[in-house]
Amino acid sequence: MVFKNIFYRTITSLLLLLIFGFFIFYYDIYIKYLGYLIYFIIFIELIFYFRKNIYIFLISSTYLFISLICLNVYFNQFYIKEEFLYVILLVIVFDITSYIFGSKYGKLKILPTISPNKTYFG
Repeated sequence: MVFKNIFYRTITSLLLLLIFGFFIFYYDIYIKYLGYLIYFIIFIELIFYFRKNIYIFLISSTYLFISLICLNVYFNQFYIKEEFLYVILLVIVFDITSYIFGSKYGKLKILPTISPNKTYFG
């Protein structure tokens, strides 16, 4: 089976890991602002993709806002750079592994209208 996006997903994940690693080890005090920038980009995508469905937009924005508050509390009270890098690495590995197993073994789709290639196995 040919994985069409595996190369791009791997490169993107490694690039994000390097950016986060660079910020964590050299500019530790600015990692919070990198997280805020990512949240801002996600919010712009929400506006772009769900501008016609206000109900989904409001639910997604509320979820995003609550997770942003949790991220802020984490950075202000519990942040340890080695643990944070470990969590980022775990998320990247989990994402790549889910993509590989889902595209290879997954047949039953979860929500084809929202995410056409997402399967229960992945």
